[in-house]
Amino acid sequence: MEPKVEAYIHKIVSQLHCGKEEKKDIIDEIEDHLNLLIQEYKEGGLSNEAAVNKALNSFGAQDQIATGLQTSLSTFHKVFKIATSILFGFYAFILLFKLLLERMIHLTFTTEQVGFLNNYVTFPENDRGIFDLAYIHLNANFIPFKTTVQYILESDSYNLSVILHNTIGNVLLFLPLGLFLPLLFKKYKVFSKVLVFAAIASLSIELLQLILQVGQFDIDDIILNTIGSSIGFLCFSFLHRIKNEISSIPSTIEHL
Repeated sequence: MEPKVEAYIHKIVSQLHCGKEEKKDIIDEIEDHLNLLIQEYKEGGLSNEAAVNKALNSFGAQDQIATGLQTSLSTFHKVFKIATSILFGFYAFILLFKLLLERMIHLTFTTEQVGFLNNYVTFPENDRGIFDLAYIHLNANFIPFKTTVQYILESDSYNLSVILHNTIGNVLLFLPLGLFLPLLFKKYKVFSKVLVFAAIASLSIELLQLILQVGQFDIDDIILNTIGSSIGFLCFSFLHRIKNEISSIPSTIEHL
């Protein structure tokens, strides 16, 4: 960050009465706005120093900005954070319910009514439990895109709904995760961190399904889930950039 930009932002944020996380979010927001303005002015032919000075002048007086931010902090920002947290909690519950809890409940009631009947996994003849290599061999795929290619090459053998559910469905299932993480947690505004979190979350669910005998382990699911979160993050980045560009229009027009 340019020293002048850093000092400019610091003066604004130092006047705000809010938590550290909120201040960090505001710093990121202002920095994004200013970087867009600086880039725009540099593309217009100004030197870096001239572009920085013009961007700071265009953005406005620090005291006025701090006053406006303080007013909005007490209403919109807090309501947005709370609403987003509730939605994320609801999404996480639905995700775990559909992939784990619902299957466990279904398996329990089926066993009570008709005896042990498990359609989620395949058991070897001499079943020795979940750590039996034969059980793992029958219920795990470690070859990337093996299942996806199988759906494509043998599409006549599967219902279209099954193919869509296990391919596009796995992508869409984790897409909201890529949106929620950067919205709620500052450290997940980095693409690589969202990618790692999504992969670990998907891996954990796949392992739990195999261990609890409510689903098969498939590396394709992890790949598709991670792709879904990546798309979600790219959507967040695009919308975030659009918001910043729209927000910077009034101050740019004012100083034309």
